[in-house]
Amino acid sequence: MEYNSDFKYDLKEGILKLDEVILKSRYRVLSQFIDFLYTYDVLTKTPLTNYLSKDLSLIE
Repeated sequence: MEYNSDFKYDLKEGILKLDEVILKSRYRVLSQFIDFLYTYDVLTKTPLTNYLSKDLSLIE
């Protein structure tokens, strides 16, 4: 089955827009998470726990 070039272009454009939304969402989540850590003064404690890792490793 052969698709026309307009359809392929529209599909690629849609995929790129979705990728952009995903990246912006990830940025917002990480930004809010850092704000949360800052609000509760967790960023100044050492060693810092890496809450984004599965094993909650420590950062010294």
